Amino acid sequence: MPHKVTNISAASTTVSAVDFSDAITLVTFTSDSTDTVWTPISGVTQTTTGVPVWTANIEFGQDLSANSTLTKFLVDNHGKTTTLVYKPNGGIGGTQTITANVTIKMPSTLGGGVGVATSTTTLPVNGALNITVGAS
Repeated sequence: MPHKVTNISAASTTVSAVDFSDAITLVTFTSDSTDTVWTPISGVTQTTTGVPVWTANIEFGQDLSANSTLTKFLVDNHGKTTTLVYKPNGGIGGTQTITANVTIKMPSTLGGGVGVATSTTTLPVNGALNITVGAS
């Protein structure tokens, strides 16, 4: 089977079923796990890989012009859990959907200097990602 690399030309992102695609410039999912290594007297090590812990990283343009903006949503819902759905639209990679149960966190910063004010947030994912793959 040929390898089809995802080529993202656009994407949609919803949080709590609200489409925030026009506010978001980047969505990435990062995993980490804790490995346990045990070395007995024989010298033959045994490694156990821990459960992956995922986070959803979002970069966005700050907008405090209305109560319906992503910036205001993050501030107002800090600590609550909800669903995030990310759908990259690509050419040769087909259609994918990544769904995650996340805990909302405040933006890392608010405000800024002259120019476009951007911010990021890192949302803890509760459990595993649900990845749905479709045909191209």
